Amino acid sequence: FVRAVVPNQADAEDIVQDVAIVLWKKFAQFESQRDLDGDFLAWSLQTARLKIKSFLRTQRAERVRFSAVLVDHLAEVASEPAYLGSDLQAAFEHCIGRLSDSDRKLLLARYEPGASVAAIADRLSRPVQTIYSRLKRSRQKLLGCIERQLGKEASQ
Repeated sequence: FVRAVVPNQADAEDIVQDVAIVLWKKFAQFESQRDLDGDFLAWSLQTARLKIKSFLRTQRAERVRFSAVLVDHLAEVASEPAYLGSDLQAAFEHCIGRLSDSDRKLLLARYEPGASVAAIADRLSRPVQTIYSRLKRSRQKLLGCIERQLGKEASQ
């Protein structure tokens, strides 16, 4: 959920660590009050939502800002059983394996910590725009496959 809203992996990891610290420090309070009907997942997502909103408020120099409404919507989606279930993970693993080696390697390289499109383009001796185009096509292939996989599982 955090990574869906905060695209920079280092920032997302910092937020997840901050959330973990808050959850750890306030767990006794959660246990005693049974916030949100004792639903630990809901409590965790609410804590993450608040941390993300705080982070986004402090990021004045960022080009892309997400509204509070979008953050709330993503939190709701993230708490749905289909999102949290192993179906999505299984579909992803199946589909990433079906991509061509070059598509899979490109996607994995892009999401390495600290990776940038410019660095990948440099390493592959390709124009940056070419890498963006290949990433877009690879993501579309992956998404299409995942949607088909999840559609198959829903109809069974």
